[in-house]
Amino acid sequence: RQADPPPSALPVDVDPALSDSTVSRVTAATYRLRLEDGTEVSYLDGGVRIDHQSAWITSDQGKDFRSARRTVLIGNVRGRDGTMELFGDTGEYLGFENTLSLKDNVRILDGTMEITCERARYERQRAIVVLVGGVRMSDETRVMYADSVHYDRLSGMADATGRVVLIDEADDYSISGRHARFFRNSKEAVMDVDPVLVFDDRSEKEGRVV
Repeated sequence: RQADPPPSALPVDVDPALSDSTVSRVTAATYRLRLEDGTEVSYLDGGVRIDHQSAWITSDQGKDFRSARRTVLIGNVRGRDGTMELFGDTGEYLGFENTLSLKDNVRILDGTMEITCERARYERQRAIVVLVGGVRMSDETRVMYADSVHYDRLSGMADATGRVVLIDEADDYSISGRHARFFRNSKEAVMDVDPVLVFDDRSEKEGRVV
């Protein structure tokens, strides 16, 4: 397995991704080239790695469809772009779209935020992360559960739909509903469809409900 790049080589923001159009590079310890239905397919094994300017992805094995710029990733998939790290059991990278999809045991770390879900798609050019299935997002004091979330890394806004529950562990209350927006930078949250507030009326803390 190839070593991770040193911390000094990692970017501190996602701005380069917005104008990055360079060709990605796929490497592995072993290549086996086969012709399947008239298409050349490279079977990759041992330290599979995709580099795209400052971002990179690794996995145990893979299949590379070079003409389509599509790489299937198998086993211990890990990616990094700036402050964000992504993990999953399997994945797929689409070079033309500059998009990484992950499935099974998906985990994402972005600064103080931690995300788990069943499936995720990261559109690097737009800095958008789409999360689906049992989504859990948490930061220092709040946890949000939802069926699906559209997370914009540039604005810091997470748009959640489905069965949404927002729990504030510091102030000991929760709000549930069918749609919410969480603003990461300002730490504000809005539940705007069928909101239900639950709190402990025996708590000694003072509170205000709007």
